Amino acid sequence: MGSIEEPIVELDVLLVGAGFGSFTLMNRLRKQGLNVKIYEKGSASGGIWYWNCYPGARVDSDTPIYQLFDRELWEDFTFKERYAGGPELRRYFEYIEQKWDLKKDITYNKHVDGATFDEKTHKWLVDCSDGSQTLCKWFIPCIGFASKKFTPPFRGLSDFKGEVYHTAVWPQHGVSFKGKRVAQVGTGASGIQCIQEIGPKAKHLTIYQRTPNMCLPMNQRKLDPKEEEEKKKNGTYEKNFAKTYTTFAGFLYDFQKRNTFDDTPEEREKFFHNLMVEEGGFRFWLNTYKDMLFDEKANAEAYEFWKKTVRKRIPDPKKAELLAPTKAPHPWGTKRPSLEQNFYEVVSMDHVDIIDVNEDKIIEVTEKGIKTESGIVEVDVLVLATGFDSVTGSLAQLNIQGTGGGTIADHWANGTRTAMGIAIQEFPNMFFLYGPQAPTAFSNGPSCTAVQADWVEKTIKDLEANKVTRFEAKESTEEDWCRRMKEEWDATLFPQAKSWYQGANIPNRRFDIPRQSSGDSLAMARKRAPSNASEHSSTAARDQELGSMYDYLAKIILLGPSGCGKSCVLHRFLKNEWRILSSQTIGVEFASKIVKVGTGSRRKRVKLQLWDTAGTERFRSVSRSYYRGAAGALLIYDLCSRHSFHSLPTFLNDARALASPNLITVLVGNKLDLTEGDFEVPEPSLLDSPVVTPSASFTNRPDESRGSISSSKSTSLGSRNTATVAPEGREVSEEEAAHWASTRGIPVSMEVSALNGENVDEAFSRLAKIILTKIELGEINPDDPQSGIQYGDSGGWSGGISDGASVRSVDGARRRRRRSKRGGALRDWEEVFRLDSRGRRCC
Repeated sequence: MGSIEEPIVELDVLLVGAGFGSFTLMNRLRKQGLNVKIYEKGSASGGIWYWNCYPGARVDSDTPIYQLFDRELWEDFTFKERYAGGPELRRYFEYIEQKWDLKKDITYNKHVDGATFDEKTHKWLVDCSDGSQTLCKWFIPCIGFASKKFTPPFRGLSDFKGEVYHTAVWPQHGVSFKGKRVAQVGTGASGIQCIQEIGPKAKHLTIYQRTPNMCLPMNQRKLDPKEEEEKKKNGTYEKNFAKTYTTFAGFLYDFQKRNTFDDTPEEREKFFHNLMVEEGGFRFWLNTYKDMLFDEKANAEAYEFWKKTVRKRIPDPKKAELLAPTKAPHPWGTKRPSLEQNFYEVVSMDHVDIIDVNEDKIIEVTEKGIKTESGIVEVDVLVLATGFDSVTGSLAQLNIQGTGGGTIADHWANGTRTAMGIAIQEFPNMFFLYGPQAPTAFSNGPSCTAVQADWVEKTIKDLEANKVTRFEAKESTEEDWCRRMKEEWDATLFPQAKSWYQGANIPNRRFDIPRQSSGDSLAMARKRAPSNASEHSSTAARDQELGSMYDYLAKIILLGPSGCGKSCVLHRFLKNEWRILSSQTIGVEFASKIVKVGTGSRRKRVKLQLWDTAGTERFRSVSRSYYRGAAGALLIYDLCSRHSFHSLPTFLNDARALASPNLITVLVGNKLDLTEGDFEVPEPSLLDSPVVTPSASFTNRPDESRGSISSSKSTSLGSRNTATVAPEGREVSEEEAAHWASTRGIPVSMEVSALNGENVDEAFSRLAKIILTKIELGEINPDDPQSGIQYGDSGGWSGGISDGASVRSVDGARRRRRRSKRGGALRDWEEVFRLDSRGRRCC
C-alpha cells in the first residue's frame, strides 16, 4: 500500500526561526486574528542562543537592554548578571514561551529548505526537509545574520583523527578539554570567549590568529535582585528602554557632542580611562568622541590609548606585539570589538601560544594536527571559531524562488540590494528581520528586531484591512537605499578595514556594504517616540505623546558653511540657551520642536523636524543625501565673514537640486551680537573677490574652529560696489543680504544672534508660517510624497492607524498615511512598494 501524502498546511503567516523577532511578531499577529506558526530547525527556542552553547558564550549588550521591552515580560523576569550568558538566555526564552503561550504554535526540528511564490494566488509554497509543504500569504524568515557557519576550506580537514568542533554548531552536551592539546583557529567574538574558558583547562593551547581582536574589558558583575526590582518600580527600566530608541546603536549611551581634540591631552587621557577601564563594555567604542570613526588622527588617539592600556596586561613583548601591535592593523572601532573578562591574562600563560597566520600560513590539516610553513603542531582537539557567512549567507542558503525565477542568491549575485533592510524586490509578501542592510551589526538583536517587527506588524495590519494581496519592493527603492548607505559608509573610516561587515571573511566574496552605518539610516530604527517602545507604555509616557500632538510635520534643513554657527542657532532655538561647547558637525544631527502658527481657528501646531547638516566639504557627501524630502531650509551665514556669505550659492543650488526647486528658504545672518554702528565703506568688485568653498571654516569666536580658505572667480552674489559694515566685525550689510535674497527667490532675510537669542525663534517661526500659508492656499499638498510635509497626530487621520504605522520612506521622512480614495491608507506605500489586490492588475 502506497504512502499517504500529508495535506498542505495553510497559514496566514509563517515565521522561520524561534528567536526575538519571531516571538515578537507571533505575539502581535495572533492578536490580529491571523493564523501564525513558527518553524524552528532546532529542538528548542532561542534563535542563535540555542546554537551558541560553546564555552563561555555570552552576550555583549548589558542588562536591561538585551531583552524584549514589553512590560508583561520584564516585570517578572530579572537577569542575574550584567552580561547574560547562554544558559540564562535560554531560560529567558523558555519564560517567554510560557508567558505568551507560544509553544502550541511552534514546530521544532522543522527545517525550511526553500519557498516559491505563486503569481496566481499571491501566496508562498514553503518546502521543508521532512517533505511537508506549507502555503502562506506572508512569509517571514527571522533567521538573523548568523545562521550559516563558515568553515575555511583547509586542505586535509577531513583527515584529522582528533575531535573537531565549530563554535556555531557546538555539541549541546558540552566538551571536556582537561589535559588535552588544543588548537583554535579564529579570534573573533566566539573565539575570545572560548579561549578564556579553554586556556586554563587545556594541557596546551595554540591560537591561530589572522587579525588581532581589539577587545574591551567587559567589567562583568552580578546584579542585585532587590536593586533591579526597585529600578522596575521607580520607572528606571522604562526610561532606559525609551532611551535606546534615541541613541546610535540602541545602547544607554551615545557619542559625545565634542571632538577628540576639543579636550587637552590630560582631559582626553582621563576620559578614555573612565570609558575603557572604569565603565567597561562598549563605552570606549560608542560613548566616545563623535569624530572617532571619521577622523584618522582622532582614531589614532583612541588606538594609542587602547594599545597602551592592553599592553600593561601582557608581560611577553612578542605576544604584546601580536595582540596589540605597534601599528594599528585597521582604524580602531571599524571592526566590532569583543568584550573580554580575562583574555589577555589567559593568552599570557606559558602553555598558550599564538601563531600569526599572515606570517606563518596554514598549509593543511594533517591526521595529527595543523601544518604551517614553520612546521606541524600536533593536537588532540581542533576548535574552529571561524564565524559565519554573515553578509547574505543566512537568507541566500535557503532556496527561495522569487517572481523572476531566480533565488535570493541570484538577486544578490552583483551585490546585496534590499528595501530598507526588510524587503526585497521580486520577493513579494516576504519580510526578513535582523539581516542585511539593517542596523544589525551596529545594534543588537532585541532592539533591532523589535523596531522591525513593529513595522512589519503594522504594515500587515494595514494591508489586510485594505484587502491587499501582494506587497513588493520597487527596484528604485533598493537602488536608493544602497546609494544612501554607500554615501554614509564612504564618509567614515569603515572602508579601511576588511571585516565581516563587508563580507571580507568569506573567500572571493564581492565587496559589499551589507549594514546600515550611521545617521538617517539608523534613524529609521531609532528616531521614535519613547511611548512606542512597548504596547504597555506608562501613562506618563502616553500623556507625553498626547502633549506632543501636531497638525503638520515639516522637514527642515539647516544649510551653510562650517563655522557660521548653525548648530548654535539650533541649540538656542531648542534649549533657549547659549551652546558653550560647540564643535564641527559630522554628517548630520537631528532634532525636532513644535511651533504654534496662526491665531484663532487658523492656529496650527507645526512640528519642525530639524536636520543640522555639516558645512565642511569632507562630510557634505553625506549631508547632501539628507536634503531629499525637505520642505524648507534656513540658509545661514556669518555676518562677520564675506567668505561665508560668498559660499551660499553652492549650498542653495545643491539644496534646490536635491530637495526641490521650490524649497522654501529663509536667509539668516548669524552673530548679530558682534555688529553695531553701520557705516558705508567701498567694497571691491565681486568679480575679483574670493569665493570660499564649503571646506573652509569661518569664525570670530573661540569655540568654533577655523579652517583654510580657497578662492575662485565668481559673480554669483551680484556686483554692488558698496557695502554697509560695522567696526566690530560686520562684513555683510542687511541691505546687501536682502537684495541678494530677493534675486534668488528667497522671501525672507533676517539677522539673528545665537549668543543672546535675538530673532532666533522668529526665524524658525517665519519659515513655519510661510509653509502653513502655502498649505492653506493649496500650493503644497501634504499627500504629495515629495512635499516634505506630513499630516500630524491632531486630526485628519484614517481610523485605527497609530503613529507607529507611519512609513519610513527612502528619503528619510516619516510619512503619515492618510485615508485616500484608493481604499484607505495606501497612497504613501506606493512610493516605495508595489501593491495589488484581488481582481486588480499589479500597479
